[in-house]
Amino acid sequence: LWSAALAVDRALLAEAPRHPARTRAVMADLGRLAILRGMEGNLDAALLLSGEALVLAERLAAEDPDDFEAQRSLAQLRNRRSVDLTETGRLDEAERTARQGLASISALFAADPSNVTVETLVAEGHEAVGQVLMARARARGDAALWQAARNELTAAVEIVERLIARGVLPKDLGEAQEAEVMRALISECDRFLAASNGTG
Repeated sequence: LWSAALAVDRALLAEAPRHPARTRAVMADLGRLAILRGMEGNLDAALLLSGEALVLAERLAAEDPDDFEAQRSLAQLRNRRSVDLTETGRLDEAERTARQGLASISALFAADPSNVTVETLVAEGHEAVGQVLMARARARGDAALWQAARNELTAAVEIVERLIARGVLPKDLGEAQEAEVMRALISECDRFLAASNGTG
């Protein structure tokens, strides 16, 4: 169904290549399919789809820097794409993409600190950077990388916990469950750091 929707939306966009709403529709279709392909384990296909979506998102964001939704979508796509890049071992590109996503969403949050959706994306941005740094740390056994990864993951968990404490993020949503995953990763960082300090 998503593939069929993408075909229809591509045809509509071809009729008006600069139409913002049609561009966003194609972006959404590509994003959904990228997630699905990633879940299937087809990361090469996921990266092709998310790469195409990212090009469209970058164009929309550049054409109207004041378009909040365009800037938010761009940051979100960068966060998601960095995860797939990390899983395929393209760590330089993954880290660059994750840091770009975190920087852009942090700027949006600074402009509107009451926006819960954006604050949640800031947490996702920290998590994305943390995941890349953990992949580097596992490959190199570098204590500085383990500490940097821990810092990013801790920042992400603290945001989620703050939102839950404020009552704006239900405890049974995906973000809360993801926080548990991140706590396990933080524990992995702590084990390595303890061992490297001779206390493990």
